This record gives sequence, structure tokens and C-alpha cells, in this order.
Amino acid sequence: YQRRVRGDAHEPDVGISCVRISSDGYTVISRALDHTLKVWDLRSFQSPVKVFDDLPNMYEECDCIFSPDNKYIVTGTSVLSDNTKKKEEKDKKEEEEVNEEKGSLVFIDKSSLSMSKRIGVSRGSVTRILWHQKINQIVVGSSDSKIRVYYDPQLSKNGALLSAVKRVRKEDKIDYGFQRPIHNPHALPLFKEPRSKKRQRERDRKDPSKSHKPDLPQRTGGIGVGGKIGSSLTQHLMKHLTKKLDREEDPREAILKYADEATKNPIWFSAYKETQPVTPYDYKALEDEQKRLEEEMEKKEKKGLV
Repeated sequence: YQRRVRGDAHEPDVGISCVRISSDGYTVISRALDHTLKVWDLRSFQSPVKVFDDLPNMYEECDCIFSPDNKYIVTGTSVLSDNTKKKEEKDKKEEEEVNEEKGSLVFIDKSSLSMSKRIGVSRGSVTRILWHQKINQIVVGSSDSKIRVYYDPQLSKNGALLSAVKRVRKEDKIDYGFQRPIHNPHALPLFKEPRSKKRQRERDRKDPSKSHKPDLPQRTGGIGVGGKIGSSLTQHLMKHLTKKLDREEDPREAILKYADEATKNPIWFSAYKETQPVTPYDYKALEDEQKRLEEEMEKKEKKGLV
């Protein structure tokens, strides 16, 4: 085994996308991002046997392969601008035409090292190529997210022929078909399909915020339900923070405690201050009389008269 290395096979600082060796054991092809395909002979590895220029390559995955019968070299080309707008409409109109702006398949005759055929593929760049040996069909992947299969009606077997030669079934009037939505419960929110309107309404009815459901009345006693206990928060605060003193206080005393303030500052009765009649009841005299009677009773108790 002899190791052979070429450091200058392509332009410096340019990536090599693919290297293939032929079944003959000495023919090697290399594809690089310098838009070239080079054919090498391991028996004379000083310089390439042939260099094919003007083969645009913008992808590091761009393939170059040998045909199964080892007669052709196949590679793909890229679209330099890679503008894929309206590519589907143009591909239908110009599927068989070769256009410089289209990614294409390039076939090179291995024996004469000459360009044999060039097929326009799509508005996207051709990246991956597979020539299947058993079914004799070429599978091409391009940057427009599509895979195309090329076949020969006489030489190819199975594969795309199974569906290509099959006639489209005629529609019958009695046939009835309808589309049903496919729901994925574990899909991400971005890709989740909206629910049916009926089911969505049922879910909204169960949601208190969306259905604007009023609060249920408070229970007067017993165990609470749904986080609610016997009384509301307002009732609880009024019960414990506010003390009712209406029944314990004498109404007469409650009125008379403002008597001195009303006498000193008669805001509401200042017009009647000088015209008010004499007080009919002298409460001070009554208090003095009551005090005198209490003192007399004490004296009689001391003398034992009572």
C-alpha cells in the first residue's frame, strides 16, 4: 500500500465537497467549492488528467459519482444567486430546457473525458446524487427541498416506474370522500391544530374567566368548598375588627357627652343663643338634693335609726 497526498489539488482555503474512486482502482474524481471538477490518475498523480471549469458549486454537500457501469461521471451544479422565487411555475414550463440559472445534472464520458449531457433540474442547487445500480434510476436532491427521480422507461426497473406507469383511477359518481382533521395531542403550540368550534365552546364554558361565571353564594357554616369557607372576607373583618357597642351604651349618656361642646361652640344653634328660654329643669339642683338625701341616710345609719 502506497500513500499519495496532494496538498494543492484545488485552490487554497477552498473546501472539497466530494472525492470518489472508480472501480478500476486508479481513476479519482474530486469536486470542490472553486467551481471545478478534476479527474486524477493515481498512476500519475502529479497533475490532474482533466479539469472541468464552469461548474458552480456553493454547497459542501455537492456530490460527484461514477455510473454503475463505470462509463460516466455525474455531478451537480449550483445556482449562484439561488433565488428560488416562483421556481415551481418556471420548472413546469422549462423542465426540459437547460438554463444557466438552473441547477443541473452534468454527465461526463469517462473514456473521452468530454461533456456528454447536461439536464436542467430545478431553480435550486443540486446537492446530492444517487445512481441506484439495481433499479437503474437516478435520485437527485436539491436546495429547494425536493427530491427528483430520473428513469428510463425501457432500462429502469420498479422504483418510480411502479407509480409512473400506473394510470390515474377515474372518479366514480358514487364515490364520496371527505377530509377529517388529524389531531396530535403532543404537538408544539406552534404546530397544534385549532380545536373544533363545538369543543372549544365547551371548554370555554368550563373556564370561569372566559364564561364570566358569577361567584357562588357563601356558605353560612360547615366545611368550605373550592377554597371558600363559611363567610366572606368582608364579614370576617367586620366581625373581628369592629365591636358593636350600641346595646351596651346608655343613649342618654351618648347624647349628653356632646352637651358641653355644644354649649361652648354652638355652630348649629348660634342664632338662638340669646333668645333661648330659661332651662325648665335645673339638673344641678336635683343633683344637690340627691346628694343631701344620701348624706342624711348615712347619718341615720351611723346612729342606728334606720
